[in-house]
Amino acid sequence: MGEASPVRIVVVTVEDGPGPLGRSTLDSADAVLTPGEATDHAAALEDPSGTCFVAAGVPGLFWFRRCADVVDCPPPSLLVVEDAGLARAATAGPVDEVVWQDALTDPDRFAFRVRNSVEAWADSTHPTVSDFEPLVEHAQDLITVVADDGTIRYANPAVEEILGYDPDEFVGTPVFEYVHPEDRQEVATETEAVLDGSETLVTTNVYRARHADGSWRWLESVSQSEDLTAPVDGYVVSSRDVTERVEREDRLQRERETTENVLESLEDAYFVLDRDGHLQRWNSTVERVLDMPAGEIAGLDVRTVFADVDRARLDEHLAAVTGGETRTIQLDVRTASGTVRPFEFKASPFVVEGEIAGICGIGRDVTEREARAEQLRRTERRFQAVFDDPMSFLGILDTDGRLLDVNERACEFAGVTEDEATGRLFWSLPWWKHSDAEQRRIRSAIERAADGEFVRFKTTNIGVDGGVAHLDTSLRPVVRDDGTVASIIAEGIDISEEVRVNRERELLLDAIQSAARAPDLEAALTETLRTVVANTNVVYGEAWLPDGDELQLQNAWWTEETHLESFGQRSEGFRFSRGEGLPGRVWESARHEWVLELANGTEDSLPRLDEIVRSGLESAVGIPVLGTDGSVLTVLVFLTDTSQGRDERFLELLDTITAHLGAILQRKIVEDELAAEQERQQRLLETSPVGILVVGRDGVLEQENQRARDIFGVDDAETFADAYEREPWRVTPTADGGRQLDNGWFQEVSESGTPIRNAVYVVDRPDGERLWLLVNAAPVGGEKGEVIVSFSDITEQKRHEQAFQNQAERVSVLNRVLRHDLRSHLTVVGGLLDRIAEQSDVPASEVESIRRSLDELEALSHRARRIEAAFESETQTTFDLAALAERAADDLAEDHPDAEVTVTETNAPPVLAHEHLRLVLDNLLENAVVHHDGPDPSVDVSVSRHDETTVRLVVSDDGPGIPESEIELRESRLETALDHSDGLGLWIVRWLVSKSDGELRLEQSENGSRAVVSLPVAPGSK
Repeated sequence: MGEASPVRIVVVTVEDGPGPLGRSTLDSADAVLTPGEATDHAAALEDPSGTCFVAAGVPGLFWFRRCADVVDCPPPSLLVVEDAGLARAATAGPVDEVVWQDALTDPDRFAFRVRNSVEAWADSTHPTVSDFEPLVEHAQDLITVVADDGTIRYANPAVEEILGYDPDEFVGTPVFEYVHPEDRQEVATETEAVLDGSETLVTTNVYRARHADGSWRWLESVSQSEDLTAPVDGYVVSSRDVTERVEREDRLQRERETTENVLESLEDAYFVLDRDGHLQRWNSTVERVLDMPAGEIAGLDVRTVFADVDRARLDEHLAAVTGGETRTIQLDVRTASGTVRPFEFKASPFVVEGEIAGICGIGRDVTEREARAEQLRRTERRFQAVFDDPMSFLGILDTDGRLLDVNERACEFAGVTEDEATGRLFWSLPWWKHSDAEQRRIRSAIERAADGEFVRFKTTNIGVDGGVAHLDTSLRPVVRDDGTVASIIAEGIDISEEVRVNRERELLLDAIQSAARAPDLEAALTETLRTVVANTNVVYGEAWLPDGDELQLQNAWWTEETHLESFGQRSEGFRFSRGEGLPGRVWESARHEWVLELANGTEDSLPRLDEIVRSGLESAVGIPVLGTDGSVLTVLVFLTDTSQGRDERFLELLDTITAHLGAILQRKIVEDELAAEQERQQRLLETSPVGILVVGRDGVLEQENQRARDIFGVDDAETFADAYEREPWRVTPTADGGRQLDNGWFQEVSESGTPIRNAVYVVDRPDGERLWLLVNAAPVGGEKGEVIVSFSDITEQKRHEQAFQNQAERVSVLNRVLRHDLRSHLTVVGGLLDRIAEQSDVPASEVESIRRSLDELEALSHRARRIEAAFESETQTTFDLAALAERAADDLAEDHPDAEVTVTETNAPPVLAHEHLRLVLDNLLENAVVHHDGPDPSVDVSVSRHDETTVRLVVSDDGPGIPESEIELRESRLETALDHSDGLGLWIVRWLVSKSDGELRLEQSENGSRAVVSLPVAPGSK
């Protein structure tokens, strides 16, 4: 108790532990007794006024009532309550004073209530309470009286508030009907212990009870045996709703489990020590680090796992933490295996019920961090070397923005010493004193860098001489291993030159865009002059345009000075020839020229000298604007009103502007030329020797030329489309699978984008005339849309081809008859020759000569048959030309062993040629060997790719060459009675090459002759 008191306190407790009275109340009591012991003690008191009995809750109220029944002079009574209902019931019964449960923590308040109870006891008559109901009628707890058979005999009104039942309906029902099935066994067991126990018992149960709405509520019930509740018939159960408490405890349990899982998942070592430094709790990381089982770790003195040299630091650390501080320390941990690893420990006091019971903490392996720290130290040494760079502004700041270090270059620029600058806030230093905005900007950037952000921006500094330096400034945070920022590196790189270039670039861009947007040439020149005058120290600009042999101004001048407008107006009347005046000289040389002092010039060099001097102009520069071909498109002249030296940078800027301006002016020229070209194309369309049609996307004819009208016989009185609509002519493809041309007018070509190339169509005109047309059609630009169709009248050519075909058929029949008769006669002659050879007086050489002639005639007959078969075939196939040449060369070597034939091949793809292409090789090789005039002919054969679509075969020999007359005859493709070829070989070659869609060229060289054959690459070949 808070003050000394003569009153002795006896606490009556009906359950184990401190219960609602609290540990402090029990510790301050003179005696703590069970209800039975307390009753005996009260009965034995001779003077109850010196003793106050303290009990809690409904059980305490019951005990005070029983004590009043059995003790003649009940002692002073103090009931601890926690709800108003119980307080009202207590004051109506045998209780002298009540005290709220939260007042027990205040010793003075508790002592005051004890004294009040004694004083109230002295003033009272202490009546005996025999009626039970008035005591519990207003209690907030549910009070029930249960008979021995489990029937509810009484329930106070709180049953409706707690479980939702009417008390009258509740009484008379079995109490276990309301207990959750899973909890009934445990509640029944506790109840039997109360009923059957030989001693007075009070039990407490926590179980689920069914609410009237069907839900379940958690109740905490205190049951008391009849020994405590007599004369009540049955046992008393006091219950309160603890649903929120149970749910809270469940959540707390889940949180404990979650905490345990989190601690176990930590890679760091978690531990709890008692105040003496012995391990009480830890996670698995501790076992792994120490390489020790849990049994050896329990109660382990942590001092044993650290080096002896760290003992003093460790003891000081533990003492500080148990004293209430939170500290961090780095120590080397010695594992059971003897290895040593650096760890950083952060420890805090472990508080239980307001008292420091030990130490809890986290230990982290910092082996890698220490390695990085060493690397950082090496980096810092390298950084110091960079820091001393005389070409950059460098400084180091703390996270508050105070300058810790600065290099010499930055100090020299600002005119301060290192000592004057360091220790001060960075934004308050001379580098930024010229601008409050810059200071605010720097301060904001430092705050961002202190949060770990790399900040970069453009800014300006003021030097000690007042000069402005444009800087590319960056603030780079230096981050510790734990992610916090240790310091900030400030760097400034002088970009003044870059800024100046950018400004010039903006001027250039403005000039170019202004000129490009101008509607015409004169406006483009004026806009260029305006941009230059407005952004430089030039006060007047003009543009001179060539007009024949002279330059003229044509109103293309600009000034922002009113007094110079008259100068521009008067200059419009001047003309300059090549080499005359500044504009003429620039026009002639196509190079810029700078006149530094105009007043020192002469009328010959400056024809407008008087006007210039009167206008106050002192220097001038002339710049040519060149076209893509190097010609001068115009001459720009800029004048200033100050005399200054030659500004090379300004000249470079003007050169760049005029280069782009030249492109703009050139584009205008190209546009004019394009318009002229379109006009020429229209004239070409009208004068073209082939018919041309332009067909729209929808298949409607949009344009035709006169030749198309003539071919189709369209009168001048109507259009091509009208004539077709009036009386369509029939257009039929001659090739199998050729595209039909109906009323769509080449619409398929427009829709598919696939062109028609060299297709032959037969046209039957309404007047009965039949035409053959060679047609080409393709979309304009290769895309779907308009289609351009061109066609040539090849009617005469087709008629000649038909006549030639008829003649070829007659020759073929004659060839077969002649070959048959020739073979018959050769057989007869051969037989007669054999008989003649048997006669001894006939020379053998003459017989052999005749036999060779007969063999040659027979070979000629076979050769003619091969030629006829070749001409009768139109089949093309794919050949490996190099391999074919190798085989032909090998066969030639067998017949002519003295000949040397060499075949070379260079990445040649397969070719598509006539199926009898071998005849081309055989005839070219044989011609080169047979017509050679030496004993050892040499022939070179090469096969190579000529371009994407062609493979070239070249046969070269070192013989006498092909006579010029023979080449001319082959080129003409004609053979007359007077000019005919000596053999069939070259004719065969030309015919077969032509049937292979190839080309043949015969050439004379210094060393002999050369035949060049070009053949198409086979489709799909690479």
